[in-house]
Amino acid sequence: MPKAVLILSALALSFTVASLAAGQQSKTTTGPQEQPGPLGFPGVKHLTEVLMLTGEQAAAVHRIYNDYHKKEQQAQQEANKEAQANKNAGGKAPRADTKGLRDDMAKEISALLTEDQRKKFDELLSDMGKKKKKAA
Repeated sequence: MPKAVLILSALALSFTVASLAAGQQSKTTTGPQEQPGPLGFPGVKHLTEVLMLTGEQAAAVHRIYNDYHKKEQQAQQEANKEAQANKNAGGKAPRADTKGLRDDMAKEISALLTEDQRKKFDELLSDMGKKKKKAA
C-alpha cells in the first residue's frame, strides 16, 4: 500500500510540475502585443530592436509617433467631416489620404538615424510597401 501512495504522489507531483512549466511558458510567449505605430509603421519596440536604436533615439521616435498619431486622427476627422458635408458617407467612413504624413514621418525618423540604421530603415519601409501592395 505505501508503494502505491508513493507512485501516485510522484505522478501527481510530475503533473503539477509539467502544468506549472507549461503555464510559465505560455506567459512568456503570449501577452499584450506591441501597439503598431501610426500610419502603418511598426511599433517603437520593433524599430528599436531592428535598427538597434539608442535610448535617446527610441525616445525621439516615440515622440514622433505621438505627434503623427495625432495628425493621423485629425486627418481622419477632416475626411469624415468632408464626407458628411458631401453626404458621401454611404455607410463606411472614408479613409484619409495619409501618404504625405507617412512620407513626412519617415523623413523625421530618418534624420535621427546613423547611415547604417537609415539603410535598414529604408529596407523596412520598402518591405512595408511591398506587403501593402500584395494585400491590395
